[in-house]
Formats: sequence, C-alpha cells, structure tokens
Amino acid sequence: MSQSQKNNFNNHEPAETFLLDNGSELLLSGETLRDMLCDVLNKGTLFRFKARGSSMSPFIKDGDVLTICPTQQSDIKNGTIVVYYHKILNKIIIHRIVGKQNSYYAVKGDNTVGTADLVYEADILGRVSGVRRNGKITVFGLGPERFMISLLTRSCFLIPLKIRLRKILHLLVKRF
Repeated sequence: MSQSQKNNFNNHEPAETFLLDNGSELLLSGETLRDMLCDVLNKGTLFRFKARGSSMSPFIKDGDVLTICPTQQSDIKNGTIVVYYHKILNKIIIHRIVGKQNSYYAVKGDNTVGTADLVYEADILGRVSGVRRNGKITVFGLGPERFMISLLTRSCFLIPLKIRLRKILHLLVKRF
C-alpha cells in the first residue's frame, strides 16, 4: 500500500478504486478524484471506476463498474444518473436527477430517505452511461424507466415498493 493510500485509509476519506491494466489497483479520493474525472471527461473520453456505497441500490450496487461520459445541459433530465462533486463531504457522488429548481437540480439516491440535495448545474461533472455487474452489462434504471424511478425516488416511494416486491418474490420462490 502506498503512502497516499495509507493516508486515505487512516483519514477515513471516501476513496474509489480503479483497476489498472496490469491488474493492480489505484485508490483515489476527494479533489484528486474530481480533478482526474474532469480531465478525462473534458477530453471527451469515457471514465470508468468501481462504485462504492449503497445509495443507488438496486440500480447501482457496491462494486459495480460505472462508465461515466461527458454531459451537456440537454442530457440532464429527470431520471438521469449524474456524477457531481460534494464540496463539504469532499467526495464524488452519484445520484439521480429528481427535479429542477431554477439553475439547480434536485438529486437523490434511489436507496436514500429524506429530501433531495440541490446541485448547481455547473457542479455536475458527467452522467452514468453504463453499469457492469459481475462482468455483465446491466441497463435497468438507465432506460425509459428512469423517469418512473425518478418520480418514485423523489416521493420516497421506491424504498417501500422495493421492500414489498422483495417480500412478494420471496413468497413466490418459497411456493415453487
């Protein structure tokens, strides 16, 4: 483990792991991660990294590999999953657009309770264009269903709906 990785670990900073071509991992966090992400996206190149956390579950899970692409204002609509830098928390956050108020976007994790955060348009760094889970591409949550997911997330109905569906599926599986 490098000294910077040890410092990140000891300071409990949020960090992202990047798989390198040689099989090793690179650990980045905070402003360093933001700067790298911005540099790559500003060149029009895709950026991939491993997601950490459960705030977007079940559509993005801990360990999924996300593809981030550059975005323009016309790409940002309700339901779009965006990447932004949270200055106070000093970390990159990936959440879904659930509304717009003036030049701010309301963003919220699909698996979070409470109110949405307001993010200034200029603070949105990119959008999620792909999700790989266990080596397979998953698209659910990125297509047209994203509008309904956005509505359910904003109104805090997604989590209770997810719990009920899980119970129904469990009963169906037990039955067969």
